[in-house]
Amino acid sequence: MASMTLALPQDLQVWLDAQSQQAGFAESQDYVCDLLRREQEKQAKIKALREKIEEGLASGVSDKSMEEIKQIAIERAKERGLL
Repeated sequence: MASMTLALPQDLQVWLDAQSQQAGFAESQDYVCDLLRREQEKQAKIKALREKIEEGLASGVSDKSMEEIKQIAIERAKERGLL
């Protein structure tokens, strides 16, 4: 594992220590690693969502009516157990 030294202002260090303890981490560095992992996951989800949006925009205009589109969406949601 790589090592990194980080200088923090006193008020931020106090906050970090309190948050780490409240979240159940033994060390503040573990809490920081958890925050970074969650941010990494969030960024990956955002990237995937943007790719889906681009894919949708590139697919052009549908020849289906709004009612047909809604019905397809409802059927797909039911198949996936979302409804």
